[in-house]
Amino acid sequence: MPWALSEDSAAFFGATAGRAIPLFAAGDHAGALDAFLTGAFGPGYRRALDRALPDAWSTAVKDAPTAFAVELPAVQQWDVGRDDLGRARVPTLSVVINEPRWPGFGETHAALQDAIPGCEGIVVDVGSHLLQVADPGRVAAVVSAFLARHPLT
Repeated sequence: MPWALSEDSAAFFGATAGRAIPLFAAGDHAGALDAFLTGAFGPGYRRALDRALPDAWSTAVKDAPTAFAVELPAVQQWDVGRDDLGRARVPTLSVVINEPRWPGFGETHAALQDAIPGCEGIVVDVGSHLLQVADPGRVAAVVSAFLARHPLT
């Protein structure tokens, strides 16, 4: 949601991708992935990832061609805007971290709450975008409470 990001947040994302994409183009899939995920999750993300999901890194490196050649270009072409989100009529939960390193998480969280009618928002105080890996119990409790308030029909 580029429209939700400040100029500084968009520049941070662009710089992160700008470090990763040339590495991927040169065939260094592990280096590209590390550059991108360091930007997304912060330095030291591999410790949490390896502890919770021991084979995740090798799987991610194997899947890097899909991430960089398919998913990243698709995200850049995604044109869902505020008006599109404003038509949503389903219970929506936006969970975000308190991450001062990149304010884009908070900016997107605020934009979702502003654009989607009735969007519920919660900030989980986990210092990484890997919140579901760093503190799965807390994230599960938040999602479980939301689903209890909005049972599937």
